[in-house]
Amino acid sequence: MHGGSFQFSLLAVPLWFGLLAVLPASAAPGLDTRPPNTTCLAPDRAGGTAAVNWQSADVGAVSAAGSAAWVGDSVTVRGSGADIWGTADEFHYVDKPLTGDGDLIVRVSSLSNTDPWAKAGVMLRESRAPGSRFALMMMTPGANGASFHYRTATNGNSAPPNSADKVTTLPRWLKISRRGNVVSGYHSLDGTTWTLRDSIILDLPSTIRAGIAVTSHNDGSLAAGSFSNVQLIQSGGGEATSVTVEDPFPTAPAFTQPTKLLQPPGDPSRWFVLEKTGRVKTFSTANPASVSTWLDFSAKVNTSSEGGLLGLAFHPLYPARREVFVTYTTGDPMQLIVSRLILDQVAAPSTVTEQVLLTIDEPYTNHNGGDIAFGNDNYLYISSGDGGSGGDPHDFAQNQTRLLGKILRIDAWSATGWPNPRYAISPDNPHASNARHGASTNNAACPELYACISCNPAAHWHR
Repeated sequence: MHGGSFQFSLLAVPLWFGLLAVLPASAAPGLDTRPPNTTCLAPDRAGGTAAVNWQSADVGAVSAAGSAAWVGDSVTVRGSGADIWGTADEFHYVDKPLTGDGDLIVRVSSLSNTDPWAKAGVMLRESRAPGSRFALMMMTPGANGASFHYRTATNGNSAPPNSADKVTTLPRWLKISRRGNVVSGYHSLDGTTWTLRDSIILDLPSTIRAGIAVTSHNDGSLAAGSFSNVQLIQSGGGEATSVTVEDPFPTAPAFTQPTKLLQPPGDPSRWFVLEKTGRVKTFSTANPASVSTWLDFSAKVNTSSEGGLLGLAFHPLYPARREVFVTYTTGDPMQLIVSRLILDQVAAPSTVTEQVLLTIDEPYTNHNGGDIAFGNDNYLYISSGDGGSGGDPHDFAQNQTRLLGKILRIDAWSATGWPNPRYAISPDNPHASNARHGASTNNAACPELYACISCNPAAHWHR
């Protein structure tokens, strides 16, 4: 039976002080009866925001033009060219500027090409001009493994001796880092524990091009590299030697067991505070001393142990879409509830319609997890605890037929057709084709699951 744990959060909108909406203890689910809004359009999920500011171009005189296609934080890059080797520079490059120190991290899922020396990797490069100085941490499609290539002099040789590990295979995480004039290449199985492949002294300008490079080794044929978890992280250039703490709202009164502080999309003028006891409070940035209760869920929430109002997320199109999403614990035995709340208005909500999306049985009252957020792909991400006690005695976090101890991802974009379906399954979830979480016995992995750590048996998957 699909089970799990999650935490509750209630959301508030940027409104006037003194507004109070109380959700009935047994709110009847209803349909979204708001008038149609022709300007309320979902952003195109294909492409996401990860593609913003990344550029794509062929470097060198390739015979077949390359390309790049983004989906969320993943990109498929196709490149031709003779190689990135010796004095040759012929490949496809997807890059953006990096000023100062930083890290470029990706997960290389696959590289499709019959040539054993096709290459896919992360590169820090002086410019796109052929012959530019660079460093490249890369993978090949077969047993040739992970390599670190570099060119320290313009138009020089970029094939250092003994550059290939010849021990690693795909999929593999890659990282290339710059700290001053030291550039280092790493590879990893899990994106957490890194193996240093090599470091070099490479004098590059302050602003360089950081990106993903793919070459087929055989000019005229295209190699296809699949990359996910693309991250370009600007570094401060060293570890902090001291840390200071400052109260940003010294005039604000004390809150009761706050669980989350957030602002609605695009509105820096107002803050919302979730309290474990079930209330959402709000104050303006200009006057934090004046705090009002905006929503009150205290009649519904079971606050035992680590339970309560735990998570909140605004709809990505809020306030045009008058919807917020919350997680909370309720009942005895305790359950974790994930709900959509439809507000009659954003200025002073007086009618709140709750649509329960997920109900997850909690075997104990602690370890509920509880935060929720919309990703750049506009899917709703839900964190769930392992269900409680100590040491996860029932191994729920390792059990893919349970929702406990995981990151869940669902498509909660639209209320159309609720309650059937309550939500859609994100099509690229690992078990998207399975029957969704419900009351009936089901020994299949839950399709809501997006990420877990060492899930047994059979599949050890993480994103």
